Amino acid sequence: MISLNCKNSENLLVLKSVGKEINVDEEINKLIEKANLNFNSLGDYAEINTLGNSKYRTVYVLNIGDENTICVKDLQKTLGSFIINLRNKITSLDIILSLKDNLIFFAAESIGISLYHYDGIKKNLNSIKLQSVNIISSETEKISDGLKSAECINYARTLVNKPSNIVTPEFITKEIQNFSSEYKLEHEIISGEELKERGFGGIYSVGKGSKNIPYFNILKYTGDPSINKYDAIIGKGVTFDSGGISLKPSLNMKNMISDMAGAASALSITKYIVENKHKVNIITLIPLAENLPSSNAYKPGDVITMYNKLTVDIVSTDAEGRMLLADAISYATELKANRIFEISTLTGSSANFLGNISIGYYCENDELSKDLEDSSKEVGENIWRFPFFKEYKDIVKSDYADLLNSVKTAGAIGASVFLQTFAEDIPYVHMDIAGTANIDIVNGMYEKGATGTAIKTLSNLLLKKII
Repeated sequence: MISLNCKNSENLLVLKSVGKEINVDEEINKLIEKANLNFNSLGDYAEINTLGNSKYRTVYVLNIGDENTICVKDLQKTLGSFIINLRNKITSLDIILSLKDNLIFFAAESIGISLYHYDGIKKNLNSIKLQSVNIISSETEKISDGLKSAECINYARTLVNKPSNIVTPEFITKEIQNFSSEYKLEHEIISGEELKERGFGGIYSVGKGSKNIPYFNILKYTGDPSINKYDAIIGKGVTFDSGGISLKPSLNMKNMISDMAGAASALSITKYIVENKHKVNIITLIPLAENLPSSNAYKPGDVITMYNKLTVDIVSTDAEGRMLLADAISYATELKANRIFEISTLTGSSANFLGNISIGYYCENDELSKDLEDSSKEVGENIWRFPFFKEYKDIVKSDYADLLNSVKTAGAIGASVFLQTFAEDIPYVHMDIAGTANIDIVNGMYEKGATGTAIKTLSNLLLKKII
């Protein structure tokens, strides 16, 4: 669908920056000058019918503001939104990308993301009309990198969008297995009763209520053998969350097919790093389970012994994600991870407070928090830090076990404190993507559905090799 510097299509898009000449041939330039364009706002555009005076039938000119001051987020939203609005009107498009070096990658990434479309499971597919896009630029390496990033993000979006009768714990494990086999990665799979035998009480308990057994995937990639340090990436993989015995209301329960978005993001980040042979070392930990009610399901009032031997008093079986993640975090500490980054659709509390505008995150390490926030600004994702006052530590204490798995107030912070306990002294970031993993309307470069949230921020941070 997307090519570089290939043959021309019927339509052309050029980006207009304040105070900068448009880099087009003389023929096109005359048509644009004759149109006497006057843009007032970011995202304004002109549609010029060439009337046979050019090899192009239509020339679109999009106002991107001042490229010296525009932020990545606004550039991607402006360009992506334009393409989404156009993609069902034309069949082919040439795009001239003549931007500052630091914007080229993000422009290409936005193009790739905005052309993504999930057809669903239909007899007759309803694909987008725009099937041929050609990017014209001398910065082919940066554009190629941006498109590769978009491809990995879109992979995660498809995993999240697919229904849970297809995307089971076994399905994702097979995806990981195929990927690890292709790139010859170290890959360990622990599943079913073996999880119980090896002490992964959290993962096993959540998954034992379903006929689709739980899995725990451990991937290891050594991109830089000279450094014996590995960052851990952990993603929550609840492929369907009914709430278990603490059953959710039926309204909107169908949306719980996306409760594995953290796992999809973690796998996507890994794919991007591995497929592009980046010189970093990572361990990816993906616990997978279905949370369903049955005679074999775990129950409120149960006390579960976790991998690190801490015990958890089950207040609600709908607080299941942290049970999977806690075991994975404990395992990362056993592997002596340098830093731990964990992604999860964890709490409605975070989603209700921050909406789909910002990721909420918890990190007690100021230096790591600064690195994360710097990275998020560079790639155009919004993140917001939860407070971590010591008084919050008390709200997860239980009278009958070491910890409670659910709290009555400060739900997002309580879940964060619970997980932090299992990270011990290792620098740890928890990213709650419950509000940003899915959107229900078109927004900028994203169509309705999964977004691949947090992938950009963490990929960018990990590639900086801050050890």
